[in-house]
Amino acid sequence: MALAETARLFTLAFNVVAAHAWANSEKNGVILHHATYRLLKTEHPTLVSDLHIQARVKATEAAKSALALQKKGRKVGSPYSVACPPRYNVHTFRIEWERSIASLSTTSGRQQIPFDVLAYAPPTSAGRLPRRT
Repeated sequence: MALAETARLFTLAFNVVAAHAWANSEKNGVILHHATYRLLKTEHPTLVSDLHIQARVKATEAAKSALALQKKGRKVGSPYSVACPPRYNVHTFRIEWERSIASLSTTSGRQQIPFDVLAYAPPTSAGRLPRRT
């Protein structure tokens, strides 16, 4: 439930920023941040700040791409997503390999999600993935 609500608010933030970028032909992420962050954070305070920022970054990338295609003469519309998956990063996501737990920021706080690593999975280049026997 918390992951679904987090994805819903992330999608909403993405769509607001993308619509603003499209309406103003704006490709600059800093300008889009100043134009949208406070409103979105005020209206949806349960979405952690870094996920608001990642939604803006993702929307900026989509807007840049759409505006570039439009400039080349392609017929495109404003970027829009029905379900935009959250972009997790070092601030919003942690893995505890020893316990096989992924910790994700959600609208309800951090969620601890267990996972299994299959025995045939190779270790990562950093050697952090333990082999199962």
